Amino acid sequence: MRKILLCILNIVFVITIHAQSQPVLEMSNAVTELVGSFMDNPNHHSNTLKIYDLTIQAKEVLDEMYRQVPYSAQKDYQMILNMKNLLACLDFAVANILGYSRGGFDATTWENMFHHIIPGFGWTYKVIHSTEDIVFYEYSKENFKMILAKNILPKKETGDFNAVAFSCDSWDSKLKRIVYGTKRIVFGGDYQFVTFGDDENKYRKITKVASKRGASFDGLK
Repeated sequence: MRKILLCILNIVFVITIHAQSQPVLEMSNAVTELVGSFMDNPNHHSNTLKIYDLTIQAKEVLDEMYRQVPYSAQKDYQMILNMKNLLACLDFAVANILGYSRGGFDATTWENMFHHIIPGFGWTYKVIHSTEDIVFYEYSKENFKMILAKNILPKKETGDFNAVAFSCDSWDSKLKRIVYGTKRIVFGGDYQFVTFGDDENKYRKITKVASKRGASFDGLK
């Protein structure tokens, strides 16, 4: 219980502790509990499904609060903004786990908000592969694993967006063979979800990666 409490306090610190109004403070508590539930139980697919539904609802509430809060209420304004960013991170993870593609996700937001809190929940992460432009991170807790790919080129708001196409081969232990064809495109300064494994989905270990600059898979092996 003490460990969970410390993790929750860490999330509250990320969000920004002091609110000016009671509704914003209550929403902060709800977001804290929501994020904490996933971080503490990522391997339970049924729980992830519930978290996804609640995240969608919470995002709608925060969008409405964000529209209504006066900019003069700086503490509320900043707190709501930070909660929106944290829930965007949560949505990126759980939606992709459930098969709803969210495309690329801003690396700075992920690292400043979500990545910051995972050690407190017993998660670990490590680099498992890399190319010239892409770094593949494996996040894990107990039997849960997910792979994210980061385009380390700088963010570019126009032109080709520093896009990089990449592919991953993985080992299917059930079929006893390598599976080909996992391909994604990720813009500069973004993460892209690659794969995962939990109590209902078999994790397939990535065996080979390749990438090429541009948004085309032509010539990518």
